Amino acid sequence: MNSSNRKKWLNIIERHEASGLNITQFCRQQQINSKTFYRYRNLFNLEKSEVKPQEFVKINPPELIEPELKLCTPAATMMLPNSVCPIWLASLIKGLQS
Repeated sequence: MNSSNRKKWLNIIERHEASGLNITQFCRQQQINSKTFYRYRNLFNLEKSEVKPQEFVKINPPELIEPELKLCTPAATMMLPNSVCPIWLASLIKGLQS
């Protein structure tokens, strides 16, 4: 598309947006084929959408290490997740003491 034709259609599309009319009304008033209007409008919308977005930067989050609870008895050592239920842990300790 040559630059004068491009400018012409950009101007027509801008006038439509400012008119407050729907496309059918605007095209009828301006004596423009509505299919042609849609074709150019879609062409310019496509060009706008082809603008490259900023690139994303890949980050590697640190590994999540769950703190552990170390339970030591004369017979054994147990490693438990920090999220262990306190009631269960209390009953375990009570059971180990007996």
